Amino acid sequence: MKLIASFLFAVLSAGIAHAETVVVRAQDYVSNQNVESGGPYGYGDCIVTRRPGNIPTSAEYRFNVKDGGQYQLMISYAASDPRPVSITVNGQNISSNAAAASTGGWFEGNRIDSNEGIISLKPGENRILISRSSDFPHIHSLTVKGP
Repeated sequence: MKLIASFLFAVLSAGIAHAETVVVRAQDYVSNQNVESGGPYGYGDCIVTRRPGNIPTSAEYRFNVKDGGQYQLMISYAASDPRPVSITVNGQNISSNAAAASTGGWFEGNRIDSNEGIISLKPGENRILISRSSDFPHIHSLTVKGP
């Protein structure tokens, strides 16, 4: 009886898809322009603009997923003023108005998770570029949840 129960569990479990979630800390960029850690300034575990002003700002991330497909993209950030960013995934522009809302302040207690929509990822390495022509919001992390 125990053997039959184990067999049935294995057969039933085989058809269940287990979602994959990848969280990328904002400070784990592979390249950047005008970005640095917010920790020394009391903003916590995030990235901030190094020299405020009308200077282009960007951060690029690489991460792996096991299965390709449609993934939900979330950005965790804080911003006293609206500072929308552009998002490019694997070379394709996804949004020019991401993380756009004011969250009420710059600190950890003001951080929100913003749903930025569905993105297509390929199995293996993927790239996300976040960019803006001026100052960034204080970005904590990127999360992709998928198939």
